[in-house]
Amino acid sequence: MRGIDDQDDNSMDAVMYYHTCMTLQCSMDINYNYCTSIQRINDIEIAIEKKCDKEEVRDIVSQEIIKHKCDEERVREIAKEEALNGGAVANVVSEDIEGGVLPNQGTVTTVLEEINERKTRENNLIIFGITENESENKQERIEHDVENIVQLFKDAKITLDIENIRKTQRLGKYDKEKTNRPLLVHLKSIDSKLTLFRNMHYIRSYPKYQKVNVSNDLTKSEREEEKRLWAEAKKLQENNSGDFLFKVRGPPWARKVVKIKR
Repeated sequence: MRGIDDQDDNSMDAVMYYHTCMTLQCSMDINYNYCTSIQRINDIEIAIEKKCDKEEVRDIVSQEIIKHKCDEERVREIAKEEALNGGAVANVVSEDIEGGVLPNQGTVTTVLEEINERKTRENNLIIFGITENESENKQERIEHDVENIVQLFKDAKITLDIENIRKTQRLGKYDKEKTNRPLLVHLKSIDSKLTLFRNMHYIRSYPKYQKVNVSNDLTKSEREEEKRLWAEAKKLQENNSGDFLFKVRGPPWARKVVKIKR
């Protein structure tokens, strides 16, 4: 019987030894991963401060795409816009870079900040041409704006519950003599906004919306790109015989000049 007890003791010792080793290994792995993470952060900070290796930039941007659930093509468009505005980081994403190092002018933060800002504005829209309530009570003016927003969606064949409006904000300082400030609308989801853009032809049939326009809440980079595209469309129009119209069309991440037959 003693031999059996000895075997049991040996088995228990082996199990205890195994678990002790595994615990030590896990602890070492955690410490290693922690140190690796700290080192990676330091490396990225140094890269941003001085110069970015091509593969490092692509890796960071790829992680940002996953984190924000962005479409890769959208990020490429952001990068191309940054290239037009002098941001060399764009070339890494578009794989057009020559050589392996980026200059200070095009640090990776430019693209990442633009991605973050566009994600923040994704559910927003700006409505132009809706007259403000002349009340000096701010809450009454807000309620008036919300009613107009809900009615606008209703006229576009869309049911929009008030709960789906996260926030409304008039852009610019309030002046009772000027009651036509742009209206920024923060929605809880992007779906209602996209449906509104698809249904804008319903709005155009109402005389009361003759001076009302709806646009995306653009970042500074997007506004500059929009301005550039419209200038290009205008130039093409001036050089055209008159059989076609040149307009800027497409979603915010893929705007382009299109030719439309009159």
